Amino acid sequence: MMVHALLQYLPLSQPEINYDISLPTMAHNLDFLKLAQSATSPPLHQLTIVCPEFLPWHIVVNAPPGAFVSVRDVLDTIYRELRHPVTRAEYESLGSLKRAVDAAYFARISRIADPHHRDLEARKGVKRIDLLMGRTRFSGLSLSMQHPDVWELHVS
Repeated sequence: MMVHALLQYLPLSQPEINYDISLPTMAHNLDFLKLAQSATSPPLHQLTIVCPEFLPWHIVVNAPPGAFVSVRDVLDTIYRELRHPVTRAEYESLGSLKRAVDAAYFARISRIADPHHRDLEARKGVKRIDLLMGRTRFSGLSLSMQHPDVWELHVS
């Protein structure tokens, strides 16, 4: 199984796309035709992504009915899943990482220029993206060594 070149993790080089997963896909200048291509070869109807270093859950990417998972589906789903609020139990389980997660939260909020939108976003609290502790640059996907048919998300 192979992943599309735009999504491929290459540890010794820069990813093919410059993509900040804290921003929606449409905020990036990405080739629409490449985004519509299959995320994997052979094409899949569902893709499971993990980020064991930072995230305690799976991200499941589902293809639209009758289609395959596209590059856009992967990027959109990662963005959408990381926008969910962290539950109190998840936050309390962070232990010594709370300080770094809080710093990522405040950094994310401070990037919002409009005071009204900044206040609205601040009221939503810590989100899953903050658990990456500022590592929001997409570095690619690689097949998990522990789980077959699961892809590992790399961030920097």
